Formats: sequence, C-alpha cells, structure tokens
Amino acid sequence: MKKAEYKSPLGSLYFWFRAGNLIYASFSETAGLAWLKKHYPHQPAESSPLPAHYQEDLKSYFREG
Repeated sequence: MKKAEYKSPLGSLYFWFRAGNLIYASFSETAGLAWLKKHYPHQPAESSPLPAHYQEDLKSYFREG
C-alpha cells in the first residue's frame, strides 16, 4: 500500500494506491487514513512520490482551472 501527497492550489490532496491502482483520494489525510483502516486494517501505507502521470494530469488540470 502506498500513499502520496500532491500540493494543489486548493491544498494538499492525498492518494492511496494498492498494487499500483488508485483506491482512494481525499483532501483530508485523516479521512483517508480512517478509510484505509476500515477497508485494509492490516496493510499500513508507506509514503511514496505520486506517479508522474498523475502529477502531470493534476498540473494540467489546475492550469486550466
């Protein structure tokens, strides 16, 4: 399980990945950790960089906004 953070103009966005797939996204790290504990109680998430294609998509999205 991986967790990544993206600093957007609206604040931090948090993403959780399992087996390389996005499974949860939130503006609240606390809400994400609670969701993770509920659905995957025995799989802690380690921090990792947000995959490059997500970073590029988010950069593009916020430039367009």
